Amino acid sequence: MKASVIFFATGLLLACGSSATKINGPDGEPGWFAITCRRSRANCLEKAGEVCPHGYRTSSAVDHDGMYAQVSQSGGTAYTTYNGEMMIKCE
Repeated sequence: MKASVIFFATGLLLACGSSATKINGPDGEPGWFAITCRRSRANCLEKAGEVCPHGYRTSSAVDHDGMYAQVSQSGGTAYTTYNGEMMIKCE
């Protein structure tokens, strides 16, 4: 039961949340973060604010909007998708 709850919670975070990973930046120095987010750009900005509460510089930001369709003989469903990425360094 405990493992399934953890798996479910992790899946929810990945499905609709955002994450931050420490990386070396374009200058080759540590202290940069790769932010990835789902559902909206606001999730990227929120995560960046959590990681760098005193402000940050942005090296790059990329938005990916798309469409996902699932079709069967009985009908279909279409979803809009959003994936965003940012590279930031805390001030």
